Amino acid sequence: MKVKSILVSLALLSSISADANILPEWHGFWQGQCLYDDPNGTPTETIPFTLDIQPVSATEVTWNMHYYRISGDIVKNYTLRVVDEASGHYEIDEHNGIIIDEYLRQNQLMSNFEVNKRNIITASKLDGNQLTYTAYSFGTAPERRFRKEGVTVFSEPALEACSLTR
Repeated sequence: MKVKSILVSLALLSSISADANILPEWHGFWQGQCLYDDPNGTPTETIPFTLDIQPVSATEVTWNMHYYRISGDIVKNYTLRVVDEASGHYEIDEHNGIIIDEYLRQNQLMSNFEVNKRNIITASKLDGNQLTYTAYSFGTAPERRFRKEGVTVFSEPALEACSLTR
């Protein structure tokens, strides 16, 4: 009888953990195209792109990006994990000491960070079997300042816009 109750308990625990994976509607192998516009004069190009999101544990998923560029593939194998699911706070671990905070709002993961004097804002939006990933970046040197209104304008825009399906 003890063996039966242990097996029932284990079955219940495994079904709970399977349902507890983060962002289950995001899981899958996504593929499509990215439009890339570089502020340094590189012409706009469209490149094949994949994103593989698979559960690792109840609090982590893979976030593996693959850019198929003519100049050489770029592969980024990251992990997305929960920080505080109730508030929509997640983080991307790049596995190189860099961790980027992500925030889920209206089925859209968003981040804002700076790399090499470029401010980058990203948004990954899920809409059924369509996932869009957009990264906007601007230089960090002010183009204009309006002191009275407290507004600063930045230049050197770049855009990465990806459209993916499962």
